[in-house]
Amino acid sequence: MSSVAAEETNKKILKGQIQEVLLDNFTQLPDGEKQRQQLLSVKLSNQKNLEVVNNIPTQLSYQVVLKKGDKILLSEDENGAVFIEGYYREPIVWFLLIIFVGLVIFIGGRKGIYAFISLILKGSLLLFGLIPAIKAGASPILMASLFCIAATFMTISLVSGWNSKTLAACIGTIFGVIIAGIIGAWAVQASHLSGLLEPEMETLHYQFPALKLTELISAGVIIGSLGASMDVGISIASALHEVYLAAPHKKFLELYEIGLNIGQDVMGTMVNTLILAYAGSALATIILISQIAPSYLFNMELFVKEMILAVVGSIGLILTIPSTALLSSYLYTKQVQIDK
Repeated sequence: MSSVAAEETNKKILKGQIQEVLLDNFTQLPDGEKQRQQLLSVKLSNQKNLEVVNNIPTQLSYQVVLKKGDKILLSEDENGAVFIEGYYREPIVWFLLIIFVGLVIFIGGRKGIYAFISLILKGSLLLFGLIPAIKAGASPILMASLFCIAATFMTISLVSGWNSKTLAACIGTIFGVIIAGIIGAWAVQASHLSGLLEPEMETLHYQFPALKLTELISAGVIIGSLGASMDVGISIASALHEVYLAAPHKKFLELYEIGLNIGQDVMGTMVNTLILAYAGSALATIILISQIAPSYLFNMELFVKEMILAVVGSIGLILTIPSTALLSSYLYTKQVQIDK
C-alpha cells in the first residue's frame, strides 16, 4: 500500500480504484435536506478490498460522484476509519510535466536544458527560501524583491551566459519589477485591501497571525510581473547587442532610440499577454461580476485586487523597456566588456 503521512493530520493517504458502486441513493438529513450517498467497493494499491461510504455534500464545489473504474485517493485515520478524499490526479500532472520538459529540451537544445535547470532552481528558491521566510515572519515584499533579484540573475545568466547584455537585461528587469512592487504596495494600501476574500487567505490569517496579508498581495504583484519583464529585458538587450555588432559606429542615443522602438513592438504583445494571463486565471470571477453595475464594480475588493495585479504587473513590464535600452546602449557604446 502506498501511503504518506499528511502534513497537518495523522492520517495516511491511500490509493485505490472503484470496483463496483454497490449503492447509490439519498438519505434524509436532520435539517430536512437530502444527501446523496454511495457505497463503493474499492481495491487499494496493495490489492486489499474494502467498502467505503461516499457522502456527497449539496455544495457543488465539494461534490465527488464516483463510478466504476475511477481512481481515487483515500485517507485512513489512527482508528482505522477510511474516508474518500477525491480523485487520484497525480499521473496526469506527471504526464504533462514530462511532455513539457521533453519539448523544452528537444526544441530548446542546450539553452532549453539551462532554462529547465533555472526553473528548478527558482522553484527550489521559492519553496525552500521565500515561503519559509515569509511563514517565519519576514516581510513578504522584502522577500519577494530578494527572490526576484536572485531569480533574474539566475535565469538570464544561465540561458545567455555572463556578459554585458545579461547585465543590462538583469538590471533593467529588476528596476521595472521593483518599481512595480512599490506602486503595487502603495495601491494595495491606498485602496484598503484586506486580502481576506479568498478562503486560503483567511486560513493563512488564522495559521500565521503575524503575516501581513496586504504585503502578501504586493509580493504577488512583484513575482507575477517577473516572468514577462524578464522576457522583455533579454529581448531588448539581445536585439541591441546584435545591432551594435552589425553597426559598431552607432552612438549611444541612436542605440537607445532603436532599443525603445524594439521595446514598443515587444510591449504591444507582452502587455496583452500579461493582461490575458490574469484574465484567464480569473475568468470565473469575471463572468460572475460582469452583471454588476460599474459604479459598484470598481469599488469591489475582489475586482480592485485583480486590476492591481494586472495593471501594476504591466507597468513593471513597460518600465523594463527604457531601463534596459538605456543600460544596454551605455554598456555597448562605452565598450564595457564583462563577457566570460
